[in-house]
Amino acid sequence: MNPSKLELLLQQQMKLIQMLADAKLTSNPQPSSSNPTTTAPSVDGIANSISEFHYDPESNVTFDMQFRRYEDLFKFDFTNQDDAWKVRLLLRKLDPSELDSVSKQLSVT
Repeated sequence: MNPSKLELLLQQQMKLIQMLADAKLTSNPQPSSSNPTTTAPSVDGIANSISEFHYDPESNVTFDMQFRRYEDLFKFDFTNQDDAWKVRLLLRKLDPSELDSVSKQLSVT
């Protein structure tokens, strides 16, 4: 093979390598510094996002309204948690006066 044909073949191979490298970069971008296969948020993290409940019927802040706000969390995100766990979570989110009221209602006399 003469040197000019060899040079042409080398240039064609370099173009092909560059084209393949460019195609690889555009079809499969470099992963960012964050993990692209991020796992779902933890149950504790989701539970911490629930705000404390302060009963105020004049402002329509009722337990029913509070529960509706977070109902999807209990149905979908906490689906693997048993009902007792869900009740304990709800009780932890009551303000002290509401917790006292519920505790009195639940106490066995």
